[in-house]
Formats: sequence, structure tokens, C-alpha cells
Amino acid sequence: MKSSPLAEQIVFSLGPVPISQPVVTTWVIMLALCLVCWLGLRGRATRGGALQTMLEVIVVALATQVEDVIKREPWPYLPLLGSLFVFLVVANLCAVIPGVSPPTAHIETPAALALIVFVSVHYFGVRA
Repeated sequence: MKSSPLAEQIVFSLGPVPISQPVVTTWVIMLALCLVCWLGLRGRATRGGALQTMLEVIVVALATQVEDVIKREPWPYLPLLGSLFVFLVVANLCAVIPGVSPPTAHIETPAALALIVFVSVHYFGVRA
């Protein structure tokens, strides 16, 4: 009998909650992104270093793109859209690393992100 394509190999458990490989990979990606942001922004200055400049370029590019699309101030939406964009780019680039399966290749990550976007669209729609 063939197992379900939705079944994931359990790496370990936190009490009654099983933790699968996509969850571990997602946690590592989140930790790496938080670490990069912390290192790049811990000593913010008017003339920052290379990492701060790179992060500012990403934020400005995303803000410009969002503003061009929605034709209003992008700043209320930028934290969600920017973090989704950066997470998805890094998660999909994980496929380049040998032995690492990107979390977006498993149904649980896109489903969770879709749920977040669905709820956020309604939240921002009611708030507007």
C-alpha cells in the first residue's frame, strides 16, 4: 500500500506536536533572516555599511513596487508583503543547497502562507 503524498517524515516531536522537515527548514530560514536583519540594522547610521545598504535597497525597491501597483502609501502593507517576498525568495533558493528540500515544495507551507494572505486581505480591506 502506498503512503499518502501529504505524509511527511517526522524529525522530532515537541510534546504531542510532530515537527517535520519543512517546519525545521522554515525555522532555520526565519532564524537566518532575523539574524541578517539584526546584524544589518543593529548600529543604524546615516551612512551604513554594505549590509544596511543592501537591506535599504530591498525595502525601497519593494516600497516602490507596491506603490506602483496599489497607487497609495505602501507603508501599512510593506511589512507583510516584504516579509512574504523575502521569505519566498530564500525558501525557494534553499533548493540549490544539496540535501535541503525547500519548504515551499510541501503543501503545508504554501497553505499556511495562503491562509495568512487570505486573512490579511480581508483585514486590510475592512480597515481601508
